[in-house]
Amino acid sequence: MLRPIPHLLASLFLVVASFAAEAAKPSAKDQLPEPYRNKPTTGWETVWYCAYAGNALLRCQLGEAGARAKAPAAAINPSLPVVARQIIEAPEMLAGRVIDIPLLAPPFEFSLVGQLAESVMCGSRPGCGIIFGENAAQLAQLVQQYEAHRFARRAATQLASSVAGY
Repeated sequence: MLRPIPHLLASLFLVVASFAAEAAKPSAKDQLPEPYRNKPTTGWETVWYCAYAGNALLRCQLGEAGARAKAPAAAINPSLPVVARQIIEAPEMLAGRVIDIPLLAPPFEFSLVGQLAESVMCGSRPGCGIIFGENAAQLAQLVQQYEAHRFARRAATQLASSVAGY
């Protein structure tokens, strides 16, 4: 009759030890998700501005069309929707339009949402990039910084070419 007590104590010890081990692990609350890191904008021809719009919806708009994509026509699947082909072949045709990318649920990790926007709007095309903000206000600040940098870069290029002309 006294034999079950040692087994019960051993089982109880194992349960307590497993709870202690679980408590020592960092929880999801302790691990904050990483924000999306916008890449340097130098050398981009096509730039898309993207932000999370709430309601599990990501919105992108063309910022700068750049030169026409030089992708061979055979590389683009003709069964793609017209908008998808325009994103790849002729983004300038989408100037002023908002492209909605639906999400399955509200995002928790915006680094993944930024990667999704980059994949949809640029794929693996060189010379294409996105500026992603977690909301419209953050995107507005990032676009303002990008535009100031782009203006300064153009002014420096024009100045250098005018000096070289002398």
